[in-house]
Amino acid sequence: MTAQSSAGPQPRTIQITWIATLVAATFSVLAPATYFTARSWIEQQQQNSINDRKITGSYTAADKAKDLANVPDNVSKALPIQLIFGLVVAAILVVIAFKLREGRHWTRWALIGVWVLVTLTGYSPVGLGGLVTLGSSAPTQVKITSFLGAAAFVVALVAVNLPASVVYLNANKPLRTGSPAGGGGLGALFRPRPMTPPEPTKPAPARTTQPTKPAPTRPAQPTKPAQPVQRTKAKSRPASTESAGQAPPTSPTPKSGGTGRSRGKSRGR
Repeated sequence: MTAQSSAGPQPRTIQITWIATLVAATFSVLAPATYFTARSWIEQQQQNSINDRKITGSYTAADKAKDLANVPDNVSKALPIQLIFGLVVAAILVVIAFKLREGRHWTRWALIGVWVLVTLTGYSPVGLGGLVTLGSSAPTQVKITSFLGAAAFVVALVAVNLPASVVYLNANKPLRTGSPAGGGGLGALFRPRPMTPPEPTKPAPARTTQPTKPAPTRPAQPTKPAQPVQRTKAKSRPASTESAGQAPPTSPTPKSGGTGRSRGKSRGR
């Protein structure tokens, strides 16, 4: 029965992805379990690796002999660790497979992240190293389980990154409140920004002509009468006759009779 979501019917590529992921999870446990049956081969591989190292000043013959003696003990410790790591990876892959079936958008990146992890660590045969095991001298059971687990994981990676799967998973992204469809995150850096239509220009409000206010006038003040100009009285001096060109007035001459009398009286005395 095909699962459906808000993005429509589930594409076949998603079905292939979650089925291949479950197969990889199964072999993530089976392959480490077969290592216990190939213990002698694993010890031989460790010894060959130690013998290939050259004796130098920092790595003496005594160090090489010590490492060769510790090979069985190291293999006994490594086998359970690989099995536990395989169980953890299988549990993660099972969760991813069921979430893929539900159409969760984050499962694509989770699947890629788990594959990178198991490839870099090398503790799980379902990584890239499982494909190389097919051409090695490993026992048959180790080759088959490791190769099938790694191949199933590669099929899941290819199917989940096909365009149909990517479109379906991106369509199931929840829309965030106040954000455009498609979400944010790192994808928003490379996504073209939506073009917002320009806002309509608002018409300018009509200006109403207000009646001009009359300028305030001051009441006319009565004009003061002009004050008479006070003139300073200058002392008038008699005009000089000389300056006017006229002869000075002659004083009246006493009559001759009078003078004679006065003179006669003075003489008689």
